[in-house]
Amino acid sequence: MLRLFRFGWQHQQNTDTQLASGIVKVVGDSVGINFTPDPSWGYSLFVSKGNLKVYNEDIFSQIFAESTNGIAILGAKGAGNGYQYSALDLVSGNGKKWSLWHRQDSEHYFSITQFDGTNWYNRLWIDPNGYFGFNTMPDSSYHYNFYGRVKFSHDSWWSALFESTTSILEATFQGKNSTYGSVSLNLKDSESGYYWSLQHREDYSFRIQQYNGSSWIKRFVIDFDGNIIFNSQSSGGYKFYANCTGGQVLFQRDDSDYFYFIIRSTVSTSELVVRGAEASVLYLDSHPNKIGWQLRHRNDSNHYLDFMYYDGSNYISRLKISPEGNVGIGIEPLSYAQLSILNSLYVINYSGSGSLNVEGVGDGYNYSYINLRGAGKYWNISHRANPTNYFELMYYNGSTFLPRLLLSPEGYLTLYRDSNVLSMQVDSTRAYFEGELRIKIYSQTTEPTLTADESIAIWKNTGDSNRIYLVFRRGSGDQVKVELT
Repeated sequence: MLRLFRFGWQHQQNTDTQLASGIVKVVGDSVGINFTPDPSWGYSLFVSKGNLKVYNEDIFSQIFAESTNGIAILGAKGAGNGYQYSALDLVSGNGKKWSLWHRQDSEHYFSITQFDGTNWYNRLWIDPNGYFGFNTMPDSSYHYNFYGRVKFSHDSWWSALFESTTSILEATFQGKNSTYGSVSLNLKDSESGYYWSLQHREDYSFRIQQYNGSSWIKRFVIDFDGNIIFNSQSSGGYKFYANCTGGQVLFQRDDSDYFYFIIRSTVSTSELVVRGAEASVLYLDSHPNKIGWQLRHRNDSNHYLDFMYYDGSNYISRLKISPEGNVGIGIEPLSYAQLSILNSLYVINYSGSGSLNVEGVGDGYNYSYINLRGAGKYWNISHRANPTNYFELMYYNGSTFLPRLLLSPEGYLTLYRDSNVLSMQVDSTRAYFEGELRIKIYSQTTEPTLTADESIAIWKNTGDSNRIYLVFRRGSGDQVKVELT
């Protein structure tokens, strides 16, 4: 029997098969609407040539499928209308809806589609191979294809793992170039609003920028030519450029091995440039007490290059080089000397003779010379150019050079004492003197006693009419004299 209630028909089964004429037909446990059911198909309700609508004026309506001893299936099947084979619509009272579609126009794709009352928007696609598209079609090159912004959020610790156990794992972020570049990956602190941004910029450079809450700060750039830049936008023509305003650059190795910093060019010149507005400094010291050496370009000292030693409390200048090439060791470079040394110079050769050479091409006076200075006066030892190749010893008294000794290449010796000159030539047996030879004269009343054997002296006896004697000592207590008349 069929009974009509407020919202439809109720069939009370009294026999195995009953048929109601018109809209509803019942065969066994199967009910057909505009359709004669076949219980062998396994369905309890058949609807043909129409739609099935569940309506309730109360809070909600529902369709519920249940099986107490098997699978409960709620299915939809269609031959297709050019867009989808079948669909499940979730509709609101204002006509807006979400729809789950088995697509016909896209080769059996599954899609979740939104209707805002005017237009349809495809929000999720899944192709038969399991590739996903969010707000866009799936891409067979990627399992997940997103269009728009993606956000992953959690109220506590959250982590994401991307893993490939058989091959290379590749993540690609692709965008269209615009005023601010094509791709950005932002690492943001949700509380302060500060974040770091990894960017593919409009000039095709890679950039790491910091946002401090009010402005962007460029921290690291690799430009399209491969130049590496820190804290600046432009490389200034350098492959590696670091703008360290208010900071320093540190290269550190924390294990027990050495640290190597190598600058090498296999085809041309290699250059290391240290440049500062006031001074440039290269440190060679020990960690952590910083005892060691400092190579400094001094702008406060006529652009000297200064090698300084740090003993833990003070910097001590050890060697300076002036722009003219003059060198001072332990002392300021002297303008008139290419090498100035404080205290002493020691030359040693552990495998042969030690030597100190002074050489010159000559200036019309000397080929080379050495000055032995002190208290504003000095002795000058020179290899003379005029006269040629003579050896000369001169004394400078603070205002005038005074010759004291001149030795020729042939062995002639000339001695000077103010205006007096003594020239002497020596051969194998004799010595010849040119000019006056003065011998010490004892002017006294008694014969002088000579203290050295084989010595000679002149005695003027002032007690006997100034007679002149030549006194010769042959040995101890053996002294003779000869009167010169």
